Amino acid sequence: MAPLLKQAKAIAWDYVKQYTAPIPGIAYNETELRCDFPNGARYRLFGADNPDGMRGLYLDRATEDEPADMRHGFHTTIILPSLADRQGRWTKIGTPKGHNEFYDDYQRALGDPDTFVGLYRASETGVLPAAELAMLRASMSADQYAQELECSFEAAIQGAYFAREMQTLEENGQITAVPHDPALLVDVWFDLGFNDATSMWFIQSERNGFRHRVIRYYGNSGEKMAHYAGILNDLKAKGYNFGRIVMPHDAKAKDLRTGQSIEEIMAGYGIKVEVLPRTDDVVRDIELCRTMLLRCWFDRENTKEGVEALKQYRKQYDDKRKVFQSHPYHDWTSNPADAFRQFAVGFQTQTFTANWRGGNGGSAWTR
Repeated sequence: MAPLLKQAKAIAWDYVKQYTAPIPGIAYNETELRCDFPNGARYRLFGADNPDGMRGLYLDRATEDEPADMRHGFHTTIILPSLADRQGRWTKIGTPKGHNEFYDDYQRALGDPDTFVGLYRASETGVLPAAELAMLRASMSADQYAQELECSFEAAIQGAYFAREMQTLEENGQITAVPHDPALLVDVWFDLGFNDATSMWFIQSERNGFRHRVIRYYGNSGEKMAHYAGILNDLKAKGYNFGRIVMPHDAKAKDLRTGQSIEEIMAGYGIKVEVLPRTDDVVRDIELCRTMLLRCWFDRENTKEGVEALKQYRKQYDDKRKVFQSHPYHDWTSNPADAFRQFAVGFQTQTFTANWRGGNGGSAWTR
């Protein structure tokens, strides 16, 4: 498994055919990137960009290449259940990218006598000549070199939009225990995934609007809206008093099969959603996110996956021009980051379009 199916093909498919070609009766399925052996064994390539395509499989061995680029939970919810029936074995190999799930696995493996763990720094292996390493060190930033060649989990992720803000939050103790406050409404900010994950941030904004308690994050893929309605209803039963439930503009789009929009589907479950207008100024929205992040306190456990996505959300890199582009790189971090962007934009919209209306000696806020 690689982060992308096309990536898995580029990495391994030619090797598969090269080393299995001498076996009598070997057969290949180019469409499924599958190699069938005459004894019934099978070797197959997958991409973590379609995790639901792997559900229900039974595996004897699994290798995850570059797991730091895979969405949080891919290993525990997809790979491990596929191995359990046959007591299979798994291998992870890749480049560190901060303190994510790959880092957590590495730390656990260090203390597990049943797990082999290795860390191979270019300065120690002798694989690359010293002159080559010197050239790379001179050509790369210190963080790039530390991450790519010295296996550093502490190096900053190159091109990360919110690296400085997330570091500030850690240093200021704003990623900590943030329990649900029954006295405050819980707003829910969605990003809708049609071919990838749908993401939800659960945020309690204090009355002055300058401090936000981010109490929960939830993301999933391959589920219908009934699933997310169920999440909301379950939390409501646990004492969550919901305020705004906000979705992006595409919640109004009609599904050609059902003739209904997501807004209408949710209404059918008794859930009224607010749909934000489309915004195409991603650069401006990201700046709003930077400002908003510093006013947030995140629950360390219940927002772990979302926080990691915000740390890793990064710019697209132009290999030809050797520069970072202005638009984001699309991977598993995109949906959690876009959902948070809905919050930054939507909360600002609420604040700036509110007006004071007096009447009958009283007053009220209206949007």
